[in-house]
Amino acid sequence: RLSFEDVTGEDLNWFFNQWFLSPGHAELSVQKLYENDTLTVTITQNQDSLYTPLFKIPSDIELLFENEEKQNVSILIEGHKTIVKIPLVEEPIAVVLDSEQSILGVIDYEKPFEENISVFKNANKYQLRYDALDALIVDFSNTNYALRSDDGVKSDSEKEFIDDINDQVLDIFILALDDKSEHIRNHALLALIGYNLKKELKLTQKFIQLAQEDKSSMVRAAAISGLSAIYDLD
Repeated sequence: RLSFEDVTGEDLNWFFNQWFLSPGHAELSVQKLYENDTLTVTITQNQDSLYTPLFKIPSDIELLFENEEKQNVSILIEGHKTIVKIPLVEEPIAVVLDSEQSILGVIDYEKPFEENISVFKNANKYQLRYDALDALIVDFSNTNYALRSDDGVKSDSEKEFIDDINDQVLDIFILALDDKSEHIRNHALLALIGYNLKKELKLTQKFIQLAQEDKSSMVRAAAISGLSAIYDLD
Protein backbone atom coordinates (compact mmCIF):
# COMPACT_ATOMS: atom_id res chain seq x y z
CA ARG A 1 0.00 0.00 0.00
CA LEU A 2 2.76 2.44 0.89
CA SER A 3 4.52 1.76 -2.42
CA PHE A 4 1.29 2.43 -4.36
CA GLU A 5 0.71 5.62 -2.38
CA ASP A 6 4.28 6.76 -3.02
CA VAL A 7 3.84 6.32 -6.79
CA THR A 8 0.30 7.73 -7.10
CA GLY A 9 0.49 10.40 -4.42
CA GLU A 10 -2.93 9.30 -3.15
CA ASP A 11 -4.22 7.98 0.16
CA LEU A 12 -5.26 4.38 -0.63
CA ASN A 13 -6.36 3.31 2.85
CA TRP A 14 -9.98 3.20 1.64
CA PHE A 15 -9.08 0.82 -1.20
CA PHE A 16 -7.16 -1.66 0.97
CA ASN A 17 -9.71 -1.42 3.79
CA GLN A 18 -12.62 -2.47 1.56
CA TRP A 19 -10.90 -4.98 -0.72
CA PHE A 20 -8.25 -6.48 1.55
CA LEU A 21 -9.30 -6.08 5.19
CA SER A 22 -13.10 -6.31 4.91
CA PRO A 23 -15.23 -9.32 3.82
CA GLY A 24 -17.81 -9.59 1.08
CA HIS A 25 -18.46 -7.78 -2.18
CA ALA A 26 -20.81 -5.14 -3.55
CA GLU A 27 -24.38 -6.12 -4.48
CA LEU A 28 -25.71 -3.40 -6.74
CA SER A 29 -29.12 -2.73 -8.25
CA VAL A 30 -29.54 -0.24 -11.07
CA GLN A 31 -32.53 1.81 -12.21
CA LYS A 32 -32.69 4.46 -14.93
CA LEU A 33 -35.16 7.13 -16.00
CA TYR A 34 -35.05 9.54 -18.94
CA GLU A 35 -37.20 12.65 -18.74
CA ASN A 36 -36.85 16.40 -19.31
CA ASP A 37 -33.67 15.89 -21.39
CA THR A 38 -31.95 14.23 -18.43
CA LEU A 39 -30.95 10.62 -17.84
CA THR A 40 -31.04 9.68 -14.16
CA VAL A 41 -29.22 6.49 -13.15
CA THR A 42 -29.73 5.31 -9.56
CA ILE A 43 -27.30 2.73 -8.17
CA THR A 44 -28.13 1.14 -4.79
CA GLN A 45 -25.81 -0.98 -2.66
CA ASN A 46 -27.88 -3.83 -1.19
CA GLN A 47 -25.31 -5.89 0.70
CA ASP A 48 -25.85 -6.35 4.44
CA SER A 49 -23.85 -3.46 5.90
CA LEU A 50 -23.70 -5.26 9.28
CA TYR A 51 -21.15 -7.68 7.80
CA THR A 52 -20.04 -6.04 4.56
CA PRO A 53 -19.04 -2.39 4.12
CA LEU A 54 -20.52 0.09 1.70
CA PHE A 55 -18.02 0.16 -1.13
CA LYS A 56 -16.40 3.10 -2.88
CA ILE A 57 -16.11 2.09 -6.54
CA PRO A 58 -14.80 4.23 -9.41
CA SER A 59 -16.64 3.09 -12.52
CA ASP A 60 -18.30 4.35 -15.69
CA ILE A 61 -21.58 4.48 -17.57
CA GLU A 62 -21.50 3.93 -21.33
CA LEU A 63 -24.38 5.33 -23.39
CA LEU A 64 -25.30 3.92 -26.81
CA PHE A 65 -27.30 5.99 -29.32
CA GLU A 66 -29.29 5.27 -32.48
CA ASN A 67 -26.55 6.71 -34.71
CA GLU A 68 -24.11 4.15 -33.19
CA GLU A 69 -22.30 6.88 -31.28
CA LYS A 70 -21.11 6.12 -27.75
CA GLN A 71 -20.61 8.39 -24.76
CA ASN A 72 -18.70 7.36 -21.66
CA VAL A 73 -19.32 9.03 -18.30
CA SER A 74 -16.98 8.45 -15.34
CA ILE A 75 -18.78 7.99 -12.02
CA LEU A 76 -17.99 7.19 -8.40
CA ILE A 77 -20.29 4.74 -6.63
CA GLU A 78 -20.30 5.35 -2.87
CA GLY A 79 -22.75 5.27 0.00
CA HIS A 80 -26.04 3.38 0.09
CA LYS A 81 -27.41 5.15 -2.99
CA THR A 82 -25.62 6.92 -5.83
CA ILE A 83 -27.68 9.12 -8.17
CA VAL A 84 -26.10 10.19 -11.46
CA LYS A 85 -27.82 12.84 -13.62
CA ILE A 86 -26.63 13.16 -17.23
CA PRO A 87 -28.04 15.96 -19.46
CA LEU A 88 -28.92 14.51 -22.89
CA VAL A 89 -30.84 15.88 -25.86
CA GLU A 90 -31.97 12.37 -26.84
CA GLU A 91 -32.63 9.16 -24.96
CA PRO A 92 -29.93 6.50 -25.39
CA ILE A 93 -30.95 3.11 -26.73
CA ALA A 94 -28.80 1.39 -24.11
CA VAL A 95 -27.23 2.31 -20.79
CA VAL A 96 -24.31 0.12 -19.70
CA LEU A 97 -22.91 0.28 -16.17
CA ASP A 98 -19.26 -0.79 -15.87
CA SER A 99 -18.48 -1.12 -19.58
CA GLU A 100 -14.97 -2.34 -18.73
CA GLN A 101 -16.38 -5.09 -16.47
CA SER A 102 -14.05 -4.20 -13.60
CA ILE A 103 -16.51 -4.19 -10.69
CA LEU A 104 -15.92 -7.13 -8.35
CA GLY A 105 -19.52 -7.60 -7.35
CA VAL A 106 -23.03 -8.56 -8.43
CA ILE A 107 -25.09 -6.16 -10.55
CA ASP A 108 -28.87 -6.57 -10.75
CA TYR A 109 -29.93 -4.57 -13.78
CA GLU A 110 -32.97 -5.68 -15.76
CA LYS A 111 -33.21 -4.31 -19.30
CA PRO A 112 -35.96 -4.55 -21.94
CA PHE A 113 -35.22 -6.88 -24.84
CA GLU A 114 -34.49 -3.96 -27.21
CA GLU A 115 -31.73 -2.75 -24.93
CA ASN A 116 -30.19 -6.22 -24.58
CA ILE A 117 -30.16 -6.47 -28.38
CA SER A 118 -28.31 -3.14 -28.60
CA VAL A 119 -25.80 -4.19 -25.94
CA PHE A 120 -25.11 -7.50 -27.66
CA LYS A 121 -24.51 -5.80 -31.00
CA ASN A 122 -22.28 -3.03 -29.66
CA ALA A 123 -20.43 -4.28 -26.58
CA ASN A 124 -16.74 -5.10 -26.89
CA LYS A 125 -16.48 -7.05 -23.65
CA TYR A 126 -17.31 -10.75 -23.66
CA GLN A 127 -19.25 -10.70 -20.39
CA LEU A 128 -21.55 -7.89 -21.54
CA ARG A 129 -22.42 -9.77 -24.74
CA TYR A 130 -22.88 -13.06 -22.87
CA ASP A 131 -25.15 -11.48 -20.24
CA ALA A 132 -27.23 -9.71 -22.91
CA LEU A 133 -27.68 -12.95 -24.86
CA ASP A 134 -28.47 -14.85 -21.67
CA ALA A 135 -31.13 -12.29 -20.72
CA LEU A 136 -32.75 -12.64 -24.14
CA ILE A 137 -32.78 -16.42 -23.80
CA VAL A 138 -34.34 -16.29 -20.33
CA ASP A 139 -36.92 -13.66 -21.28
CA PHE A 140 -38.12 -15.51 -24.32
CA SER A 141 -38.17 -18.95 -22.73
CA ASN A 142 -40.38 -17.62 -19.93
CA THR A 143 -42.93 -15.75 -22.06
CA ASN A 144 -45.16 -16.25 -25.04
CA TYR A 145 -42.46 -14.65 -27.18
CA ALA A 146 -40.54 -17.93 -27.50
CA LEU A 147 -39.51 -18.60 -31.07
CA ARG A 148 -41.05 -22.07 -31.14
CA SER A 149 -44.52 -21.13 -30.00
CA ASP A 150 -47.48 -18.88 -30.76
CA ASP A 151 -49.29 -19.95 -27.58
CA GLY A 152 -51.39 -17.26 -26.00
CA VAL A 153 -51.89 -15.18 -29.15
CA LYS A 154 -55.44 -13.85 -29.01
CA SER A 155 -55.53 -11.38 -31.88
CA ASP A 156 -53.86 -10.59 -35.18
CA SER A 157 -52.16 -7.54 -33.68
CA GLU A 158 -50.69 -9.63 -30.85
CA LYS A 159 -49.52 -12.26 -33.33
CA GLU A 160 -47.91 -9.59 -35.51
CA PHE A 161 -46.20 -8.09 -32.48
CA ILE A 162 -44.83 -11.46 -31.32
CA ASP A 163 -43.74 -12.39 -34.85
CA ASP A 164 -41.78 -9.14 -35.07
CA ILE A 165 -40.05 -9.85 -31.74
CA ASN A 166 -39.33 -13.42 -32.82
CA ASP A 167 -37.64 -12.16 -35.97
CA GLN A 168 -35.45 -9.75 -34.01
CA VAL A 169 -34.38 -12.40 -31.51
CA LEU A 170 -33.71 -14.96 -34.23
CA ASP A 171 -31.46 -12.41 -35.94
CA ILE A 172 -29.50 -12.01 -32.69
CA PHE A 173 -29.15 -15.77 -32.24
CA ILE A 174 -27.88 -16.07 -35.81
CA LEU A 175 -25.46 -13.20 -35.17
CA ALA A 176 -24.29 -14.92 -31.99
CA LEU A 177 -23.40 -18.04 -33.99
CA ASP A 178 -20.59 -16.00 -35.56
CA ASP A 179 -19.34 -14.46 -32.31
CA LYS A 180 -15.60 -14.58 -31.70
CA SER A 181 -16.21 -16.32 -28.36
CA GLU A 182 -16.81 -20.06 -28.53
CA HIS A 183 -18.83 -19.84 -25.31
CA ILE A 184 -21.27 -17.36 -26.85
CA ARG A 185 -21.55 -19.44 -30.03
CA ASN A 186 -22.22 -22.50 -27.89
CA HIS A 187 -24.76 -20.63 -25.73
CA ALA A 188 -26.69 -19.54 -28.81
CA LEU A 189 -26.67 -23.07 -30.22
CA LEU A 190 -27.97 -24.59 -26.99
CA ALA A 191 -30.70 -21.94 -26.82
CA LEU A 192 -31.86 -22.79 -30.33
CA ILE A 193 -31.98 -26.56 -29.80
CA GLY A 194 -35.61 -27.56 -29.37
CA TYR A 195 -37.07 -24.66 -31.31
CA ASN A 196 -38.92 -25.49 -34.51
CA LEU A 197 -36.07 -24.89 -36.93
CA LYS A 198 -37.18 -27.18 -39.74
CA LYS A 199 -38.60 -24.17 -41.58
CA GLU A 200 -35.45 -22.14 -40.97
CA LEU A 201 -33.33 -23.42 -43.84
CA LYS A 202 -30.73 -20.70 -43.36
CA LEU A 203 -30.25 -21.63 -39.72
CA THR A 204 -30.11 -25.35 -40.46
CA GLN A 205 -27.35 -24.70 -42.98
CA LYS A 206 -25.51 -22.67 -40.34
CA PHE A 207 -25.72 -25.61 -37.93
CA ILE A 208 -24.18 -27.85 -40.58
CA GLN A 209 -21.40 -25.34 -41.23
CA LEU A 210 -20.58 -25.07 -37.51
CA ALA A 211 -20.64 -28.86 -37.09
CA GLN A 212 -18.15 -29.24 -39.92
CA GLU A 213 -15.90 -26.19 -39.57
CA ASP A 214 -15.94 -24.58 -36.10
CA LYS A 215 -12.57 -24.65 -34.33
CA SER A 216 -14.19 -25.44 -30.99
CA SER A 217 -15.11 -29.08 -30.28
CA MET A 218 -17.70 -27.79 -27.80
CA VAL A 219 -19.44 -25.78 -30.53
CA ARG A 220 -19.23 -28.64 -33.05
CA ALA A 221 -20.85 -30.98 -30.52
CA ALA A 222 -23.67 -28.49 -29.82
CA ALA A 223 -24.26 -28.02 -33.55
CA ILE A 224 -24.53 -31.80 -34.03
CA SER A 225 -27.02 -31.96 -31.13
CA GLY A 226 -28.99 -29.21 -32.81
CA LEU A 227 -29.09 -31.06 -36.11
CA SER A 228 -30.21 -34.18 -34.25
CA ALA A 229 -33.12 -32.23 -32.79
CA ILE A 230 -34.02 -30.72 -36.16
CA TYR A 231 -34.09 -34.07 -37.95
CA ASP A 232 -35.45 -36.06 -34.98
CA LEU A 233 -32.37 -38.31 -34.90
CA ASP A 234 -31.59 -40.66 -32.03
